[in-house]
This record gives sequence, C-alpha cells and structure tokens, in this order.
Amino acid sequence: MPRVLPASLVPAANTLSFTASNLGMVLGPLLAGLILAWWSFAAACAADFAVFTVALYAALRLPRLPPTGPPTVPGLRSVVDGLAFIATRPVLLLSFAVDIVAMVLAMPRALFPRPPSSSAAAAPWAGCTPPSPAGRSWPACPPAGSGGSGARAWPWSSP
Repeated sequence: MPRVLPASLVPAANTLSFTASNLGMVLGPLLAGLILAWWSFAAACAADFAVFTVALYAALRLPRLPPTGPPTVPGLRSVVDGLAFIATRPVLLLSFAVDIVAMVLAMPRALFPRPPSSSAAAAPWAGCTPPSPAGRSWPACPPAGSGGSGARAWPWSSP
C-alpha cells in the first residue's frame, strides 16, 4: 500500500483493509447460510461466482507496480535467509512452531475424519437439524434419553 497511496493515507487504508477483511469473515458465511436456507446450492455457487468475478475485475484494474531494488534470484540461499530471519524473531518462530505442531497432531482428524456412524454415539445431537430461517419444517428429533438424538440434547439448550 505505501507504493500506491500517499504515506499519510496508509494507516487509514490499513484500517479499512482490516475492517473489510473482518466483515468478510463474518458476513460471508452468514450470507452463504442464508442463501442455502432460502434458495439452493446453485444459487450459492452463482453468488460465489459473481463475487469472485467482481474481485478478479478489481484486481486486474490495479496499477502495475515495477519491482524496486536489485533483482534477486530465488533458490536455496533465499530459503536459508528466510529461516535465519525467522530464527531472530521469537514471536514469528513460535507461531510457526505452533502451526507445525497443530498440523502434525491434527492431521489424522483433518484428513481422515471418523464416519458418521462411529461419531454419532459421541454426539447425542448428531442427526438433528434445527429449523431453518426460511421456515421449512424438519422432522422432529426424538427426545433426549430415548435412544436417539433429540432437540433437548443440543449442548446449548436448557433441559
């Protein structure tokens, strides 16, 4: 951003970028859920395509920025320089370490989740779907404790 905007506008642009990013993280899934509840997967895919097309058009309209400084040749030396930089920053090093530990320890669950039949016993509310905002009615779930999953078995509902 410092090469596109005057220096006095960079803090405001960073704030606007942060705000737009957070709104996208909150409103995107919310709107996707509403589109799925009221229409169909095709409508959700069409909305995703439209938003992606607008973003691609906006990205293509950005001005070309030539590189600054001397050109660098990517290679093993660049990797070593990057690792040396990470080693001098404890917070960055710790964030990489936590990420690697999470990937290694969570990999079996992320890549090979349990089938629904084996996880249904662990989650008493599995298989029950709450009513949609569109007012569609769903089959009633059996009450909690009746051998099946039930609406009162949702972890956030009161007994």
